[in-house]
Amino acid sequence: MITLKAISVGIIAAFLLGYVFLITSHCSTTDKQCMLPEGCNSLGVVQYTENPVQYLEASIVGGTVHNEGKQELTTIRFQPTGTYSLFTEDWTFCGNVADMFDGKTGVVVLSFSKVQHHRDCYDLYSVHEVKEEPMK
Repeated sequence: MITLKAISVGIIAAFLLGYVFLITSHCSTTDKQCMLPEGCNSLGVVQYTENPVQYLEASIVGGTVHNEGKQELTTIRFQPTGTYSLFTEDWTFCGNVADMFDGKTGVVVLSFSKVQHHRDCYDLYSVHEVKEEPMK
């Protein structure tokens, strides 16, 4: 048989658990926490069904840092891996990201936004140098 004391303990435990959830939840109905141009849901959590990042494996041919109005841009010319030597691609990244390429030689792998987040440039996330391992 359930006693009055057991019911009281259950009600107090449920109240305390609800209070803990209320204190620890940091949900918002505004979009102030969301930094992505694609937007976030009402909880401020990123939700997407496809990868918002694209990747490029290539050798660096050259590059330049330039300004268009008040915006600083970095344009890098790449030769993608597995293409013939005359084929190159130019990618323009937002800001001066030349330091991300310092010391990188040979083949690199870039990760950057699929969507142009600013006028005529992509957000560069990372540059990794591909190290060749000797054949065993």
